[in-house]
Amino acid sequence: MQAANQNEAPSKTHDFCFDWIFSMDSEQKDIYDFTAKPIIESKLFLFKGVLDGFNGTVFAYGQTGSGKTFTMQGNLDDPWQQGIVPWMVWTVFEWIEQASESVEFTVKVSMMEIYCENLKDLLNPSKDKMIIK
Repeated sequence: MQAANQNEAPSKTHDFCFDWIFSMDSEQKDIYDFTAKPIIESKLFLFKGVLDGFNGTVFAYGQTGSGKTFTMQGNLDDPWQQGIVPWMVWTVFEWIEQASESVEFTVKVSMMEIYCENLKDLLNPSKDKMIIK
């Protein structure tokens, strides 16, 4: 019986599949409509959404330079290039605008970045090196 070399890669392979892949010509709104809008409008199977009073989270993960910031934030100066977070905020406020004036709302939005194990509040840059608890 031969001993395994410590430097050899494990023989197991891992298969990964994608739920969805967007084409290079996809617009920010297309990505929002497919990924995040159901979280706002509670159109997910058995889940309540933000408009039902529940918290909603969109989490972007990937290597540096893969487009996470653009996908989440986008170009705020161009309405069609805005990212998922601005589209989510617009959707919530459009819904509030159509609601009865007798209803009171509290809206809280946060946008965080974890980079090199440091947590940063992207909506309040003075809060850097926050602690994860």
